[in-house]
Amino acid sequence: MELRRSPDRALGRRNSHRWARRRSRRLHITILSVGYMVGRGLA
Repeated sequence: MELRRSPDRALGRRNSHRWARRRSRRLHITILSVGYMVGRGLA
């Protein structure tokens, strides 16, 4: 089982890293707001 060397994960990590570098604040706020809304909807 090679989960660490899967191409999908490598691509996802690279893309996420790129986005985090460009819009770290916006992405962080979006994730927080989405998580808050989802948590509220489930609770």
